[in-house]
Amino acid sequence: PENVTLKVIKALNLINDPDLEVKIVIGPSNPHIESLQKELSLSPFTFHLLRSVSNMAELMAWADVAISAGGSTCWELAFMGLPTIIIALADNQKPVTEWLSKKGAAVNLGWHINVSPGEIEENLRSLLCDKERLADISLRGKELVDGEGVARTLMHIKGERLRLRPVCEEDCKLIWEWANDDETRRASFSQSFIPWDEHIEWFNKKLNDPDHLFFILINDEEKEVGQIRYSIEGERAVVSCSVAPDYRNLGYGSEGLRIGTKKLFHERQVQKIDAFVKVDNLISLKTFQKVGFKKIADCFVNGMKSHHLVLLRSDLHEIN
Repeated sequence: PENVTLKVIKALNLINDPDLEVKIVIGPSNPHIESLQKELSLSPFTFHLLRSVSNMAELMAWADVAISAGGSTCWELAFMGLPTIIIALADNQKPVTEWLSKKGAAVNLGWHINVSPGEIEENLRSLLCDKERLADISLRGKELVDGEGVARTLMHIKGERLRLRPVCEEDCKLIWEWANDDETRRASFSQSFIPWDEHIEWFNKKLNDPDHLFFILINDEEKEVGQIRYSIEGERAVVSCSVAPDYRNLGYGSEGLRIGTKKLFHERQVQKIDAFVKVDNLISLKTFQKVGFKKIADCFVNGMKSHHLVLLRSDLHEIN
């Protein structure tokens, strides 16, 4: 309503850099489009005036710097790691702009009436010339907003102790350390130590396989407490899971298996999940049975006698 967008465009014109490329995003009811177009006609840079866009994430990924109001868009900009200059347009935006600035995740120019085009131009020019500062703001933003907020909220609303986070590249070493834990190796069908190079090759293969669902278990204290993964072949999946050494005997195994299984059946057309447990691994056997897996036979896996357990999609209603 105050046409602060015009003030920002005036600031950009002061930079007078023909190498700039600017995308201005406005809403469908913006009443000032004529004044914006008039000012842009004086601009030395390439510009795109965009209305009612549906690809904000793509635009944020494209940009090197953003200038934004202090609303909820700030959290999206932080998640995308886009260094941002923020101008407060409403009273409820002031705490957001001040807090982000305090955390080093944005540049706060304060209340819009008190901000001049010259001040915007000065801050933007300074930011564009300082690659280290840009990188630092980007990193701090991503540290503050990791995109898991919805999952956290749902976990607490449901009163659950765990949630699932998709495995990412940064989890490679953690998964390797868990896999080489003595107790984990004893429960595995391949008991020898896993070399780092072999693990990296295996991990990257699983990470890039669309038929392999791989999750980290996160508890309500935001601690990584285990992993669960599903190898999918058509309508069948094979499950593998483990709990981190410091979090065993707390019920996380069955809880993780329960929410992981629900997610698998919800997202894929899998009709049956197979699990294989060594006959002397009574804890794992009880964990799977607690969730609803039924032992159908004994078999040999890598020469080791094992229980073969199955959970069918039709049994999903039995999973609490």
